[in-house]
Amino acid sequence: MKIREHKNYKLKSILIILLSLSPITFLGIYISNTVSMFDQMVEFTYLSEPDPSTFINANYSRFAEMADYFDERYEDFHIPLNFSTSTIFTDGNCTNISRYAYSDNGGQWTGLAVTGYVFKYVAAVNDNNATLKEDALRVVRKLLHGMSMMLAVPNGGLGPEYSGILARGWANPENKDIAQWYFDENDQHHNGTGIYSDWRWRCYTSLDEYSGVYSGLALILKYVNEPDVQELVTLMIDQLANYMINTNFLGIDWHGGPTGVDQKSRAFMSGTWVCLLLKMAALAIPEKYEKYYYRYAADEFYAFWSKEGGAQESVSNYYAFAFGTHIQFALILLEEEPVLHDLYLKIYQNNMWKFTENHRNAFYNAIYLTLNYEANENMILERDVEDQLMRYDLTHMPDRYNGYLEIPSDYVPVDNVEILFDFFQNTPYGSIYRPIFSEAKEDKIFFQKPLTCEYMNGDIFIWESNPFSPREPRIDPTYELPGFSFTCVYWMARAFGSIKPEGIREGI
Repeated sequence: MKIREHKNYKLKSILIILLSLSPITFLGIYISNTVSMFDQMVEFTYLSEPDPSTFINANYSRFAEMADYFDERYEDFHIPLNFSTSTIFTDGNCTNISRYAYSDNGGQWTGLAVTGYVFKYVAAVNDNNATLKEDALRVVRKLLHGMSMMLAVPNGGLGPEYSGILARGWANPENKDIAQWYFDENDQHHNGTGIYSDWRWRCYTSLDEYSGVYSGLALILKYVNEPDVQELVTLMIDQLANYMINTNFLGIDWHGGPTGVDQKSRAFMSGTWVCLLLKMAALAIPEKYEKYYYRYAADEFYAFWSKEGGAQESVSNYYAFAFGTHIQFALILLEEEPVLHDLYLKIYQNNMWKFTENHRNAFYNAIYLTLNYEANENMILERDVEDQLMRYDLTHMPDRYNGYLEIPSDYVPVDNVEILFDFFQNTPYGSIYRPIFSEAKEDKIFFQKPLTCEYMNGDIFIWESNPFSPREPRIDPTYELPGFSFTCVYWMARAFGSIKPEGIREGI
């Protein structure tokens, strides 16, 4: 009897152990299956290496003409309040302005434009070209002012004694005639603080805006060694860092509650935001912020968790690649301590670069080259960037809603996403995986290879558009985009030496 009771006890114990392990077992299987499905869904985005035989030989003289044109148009027509906007003209001549197309992403678009102008400044210094340097510096100062007002207006001033809420955009009463949108009734539009109480700003700021502002400030801090510029950059960085430390790196809205922005690392990733902000602060004011940087980067392991994005964005939120890459780029450039620099670079190469390496995306390719440049070591990648810039001339010069060329028949749709959604909808267990893929675009066509830019609509930053997914043509010859889709890439390539000031590409 005792033996039977003992056996029953053992059986019950085994069953209890198995039952207790079953949730863990199920979770492990669920995670493994999810990862496998993600990999299968985006597999096609890894397979299309560029074919050098299709590359158009670069005309460096033509690139310089295009950059001059876009930079002149940008300064004259696309920064009325010293931050980026698209512009609608009264007719196709595009000389008389009808209105400005202000958006939610003033900070992000301005930070990307800053990237171009900072590298224009670097190229000018490298070439010992005083005129080019002054052209770049003049616009850097304007854009830095525009970004500074994104801090000053909501908070009443600049500096660490003020709070650090960041605006999506702003307008002053004197410019109401060109910025009426900010004065219209809108839940996101509010009056400023203190001396800016008659000004307006747009709230509910997202990570997109922080990416542009953080990256723009970081690049100015590193490269633009002008006393007035450095003074203002340092003041802004001090204000942002002081405030974000006090809010535990949460974005705060006009009412004092959270916006939903949380820049802290989670799930062993997304440590880049805090590392970038505190690295800027540590360089600008080391006696105040260096201890914070090393606390988070080393003690809290944020440096090890500076991974951004995921391969799934190729079929969901493609734009997330752009702002994730932008902040990683800035952090790697700022960090000169060899161990941390190499760690950040390796994480970027094994993740964000791996996800986008074969996308023929000139922005990502130019960033990779800037971080890894040695003459003639990445010739195919250099040629790929140049090829895209040559193709930009076909449908995006001038940079308006010109539609695009007819997509050739060799762009063949893939069924990876279709197969996955069929599994979600028509199998017994598919529904339990569907929520994880909520942002995947089931109603879109995806091609087996990326579109080059002459087959893509113009956009305020075309490199955020998904090159695997075609869109309906946008035609409006009065709608002009700011042009930094070209100049941001061009000036990066000029600064690191791949693209020459003039001449024709020779050789392979």
